[in-house]
Amino acid sequence: MRVKSSCEIQPTKRASSGVWLLFALALLFLSPLPTSADTWQAVSIHGADVRSLAVDPQDGLTVIAGTSGGQVYRTTDGGESWQDAGAAVPFPGWVLGTLTFDPNQRGRVWAGLWALWGNDGFVAYSDDLGTTWTVRREGLPQEAVYDLALVPGRPGKLVAALPSGVWGSEDDGHSWQYLSPDMPQLVNASSLLVDPFDPDTIYAGTWRRAYRSDDGGASWKEIFEGMVLDSDVFTLQPVLSRPGEIWAATCGWVYRSENRGGRWQRHQEGMDERRTQSFLVLPDGALLAGTVAGLYRSENGGQSWRRTSREDLAISALARGKGDGGPLYVATEGSGVWVSFDDGRTLRRANRGMSNLRISALAGDDHRLFAAVNFAGPASGIYRRSGDDFIHDHDAVPTVLDLAMLEDHLFAATEGGLYVRSLEAVPDGPATDDGAWHRLDALGEQRIEQLVMGRNDLLVRTAGSLWRWRRGVLEEISVDGASPRSAAYAWGRWWILSDDGLLRIQEDQRSAAPVPPGARRLVAAGGFLTAATDNELWIQRHPERRWEPLGEGIARALVTGDERFPLLLAGDAGLELIDPVSGERLELPLPVPVRDLRGARIHRRELLLATSGFGLLRRPLPPPPLLPSTAAGRR
Repeated sequence: MRVKSSCEIQPTKRASSGVWLLFALALLFLSPLPTSADTWQAVSIHGADVRSLAVDPQDGLTVIAGTSGGQVYRTTDGGESWQDAGAAVPFPGWVLGTLTFDPNQRGRVWAGLWALWGNDGFVAYSDDLGTTWTVRREGLPQEAVYDLALVPGRPGKLVAALPSGVWGSEDDGHSWQYLSPDMPQLVNASSLLVDPFDPDTIYAGTWRRAYRSDDGGASWKEIFEGMVLDSDVFTLQPVLSRPGEIWAATCGWVYRSENRGGRWQRHQEGMDERRTQSFLVLPDGALLAGTVAGLYRSENGGQSWRRTSREDLAISALARGKGDGGPLYVATEGSGVWVSFDDGRTLRRANRGMSNLRISALAGDDHRLFAAVNFAGPASGIYRRSGDDFIHDHDAVPTVLDLAMLEDHLFAATEGGLYVRSLEAVPDGPATDDGAWHRLDALGEQRIEQLVMGRNDLLVRTAGSLWRWRRGVLEEISVDGASPRSAAYAWGRWWILSDDGLLRIQEDQRSAAPVPPGARRLVAAGGFLTAATDNELWIQRHPERRWEPLGEGIARALVTGDERFPLLLAGDAGLELIDPVSGERLELPLPVPVRDLRGARIHRRELLLATSGFGLLRRPLPPPPLLPSTAAGRR
């Protein structure tokens, strides 16, 4: 992942099924149940962490959008609807930080990518609007590609911004040359601009300042007079009506130069947020600045600014089609794409079909299901299932880490306290029964790490304490100074994992229990307790029996809330649901990396997966087999 500069501020092998012989000897003779022919589908919660946009110069209604999760979306109707341009996730694990259409080859779009984990990167292009991609990495160092620039009238020429500096290609990325070795301070290049009036003039913004080359990249000079040190230059934009005038959007507001970067002047009047990630000069001379706290517009050359959007929109990219009255496309972090038809004076959401969302938790029963969405701006919050759709609860709560349901109350563990709301408002009930979210004062605004359902109560875990909600009362549970790291409920008692080991709590009695070395997380379901280490999953079938490893490749256990298949195992090769009573097992493909699974729930004969970066996914399950007595009665 990109290392932030000092001024930036940011809010295998198949899973072994033989281990399940521990549950029933008959499992040896059972084959997997038939799976549904249907594939995984994203539910109707729309949004995406869009980091790049490219508008087709031949058609202002066709736009390609790239996300931080490796998805590529395409619209052909100006943002009214979006579809996967090709494969659902053509670049898993990669951030599409930049997209640009080739001015010299009609229909070709280029992408610069960087690894979500690590420092690698590469360049790719598509000749079919993102349906398929060709990768170009030969000759480039294994570094992130933060920006790309192409040179009109120079077919095959590309310039790339990398942590080591500026690189160039003259043959469509088949080979690359290091363009800035003689300027050692030109490192962590983050933005590029080819002068529209002089193709030999190239500007490069870095995490600290800006540079210019007047000979196509052969040599460079510093151009940061008037620019504050550590001004991370996110974008460089020209003013087409005034040659030599350039705007730089930085982590310290915006700068204007009227002499090709010879001197800069900062403009910030009216801007409440300084971190400006995108910028656009409109044909009529108006200016747009996309910040992490909304869109700003200036109609007087940057002398003053006015915010025209919601404050909770973190804007990452701006793009507009050619001509008067064309749509303005606004890429946001989490909330997908927004569109304006009046050059940024007003915006409306246009993200239907996008599903690059972070779903942190699921909770529900046979009739109700709730999902928590984080880091999606105005799309964040709690969603309630209604038929096949999900309805957004606009009564906002802080970032949600876990959800639980008890006694017709929904609980949300958040970064800013424990919140509760009634699912059935009772006129004579307590204050929390008015249907709105309330924070419980006993825990204040501290971070709530985990919620665990008991038989008739709820365990609440913070970083240093345990609490229990029972019959409308929240009371603290003593853990003798231990720092709880994970909790589970099995066999009528609580199990608490801490740095000191495993603690067993039943009523007022506490005792130590064995635990696999290196255990980090407990999960209990279906009469079993599991413990996950960094690279292995263990299971205990009875409190007096030993822990048993589940075999190579199994990394996670998730609670489904289902009586038949209470536990979902996730491994390198896929998913496996187990019926611990009958020994039946159901194998399903794993649609996302194991590390991105956040929760699971079986609801209305569907398995739903909460993921980080891929939204909420669902897949129908086959009906349960007929019971022998029922089957005999129907013969």
